[in-house]
Amino acid sequence: TIGPLGAGKATLIGNTWCVFAAIMATFVLHERLGVVKVLGIMLALSGLALLTGLTPVSLVVFGKYEAIALGGAVMAAAVVVVIRQLTRTETSATIFASQCLYALLIGIPVAAMNFTSLGWMDAGLLSAAALCATFGQLAMTEGFRFLSVAAGGAFQNTVPVLTTLGGIMFFAEPFSTMQSLGAVLVLRDVSEQHRLNR
Repeated sequence: TIGPLGAGKATLIGNTWCVFAAIMATFVLHERLGVVKVLGIMLALSGLALLTGLTPVSLVVFGKYEAIALGGAVMAAAVVVVIRQLTRTETSATIFASQCLYALLIGIPVAAMNFTSLGWMDAGLLSAAALCATFGQLAMTEGFRFLSVAAGGAFQNTVPVLTTLGGIMFFAEPFSTMQSLGAVLVLRDVSEQHRLNR
């Protein structure tokens, strides 16, 4: 979804996983979700609607790529809830290794269908991205050993902010006033979830 939507919008939609994870964790892990958190989640979902163009005023439905990004957010939320549960019995390395194995099994056929060739620069950049993702995922997995799903998800607040700013600065990605308002509402809730869980 990054190509069609832009890095900022795709990441903002994808990062709503922390909202969905907090809801799922309430039912699956019996983590507490108070009234303030529920109101914050409703506010974040309103921001998501503005960000994607799904508003009562415009009556525009999700496009294909918005739906894919949102589906990814819901699946990521389920994965985080599973990670939180697994941290009670498994090491972070074991959890991460299983994620890598299954992602590889799913990703190889898709990559093989679209593979052309890689230059040295491409291979280097992909390797650097893989290393960054590895260290980031290991740190996040270890963090969920000590934090609730809502608190751990809230720490991800910097990801969409930096990605959106990078998309605007480096790729001139446009954001309408309504999309910007939606992004602020989504990020505001994530920050509030972090404050409530400290």
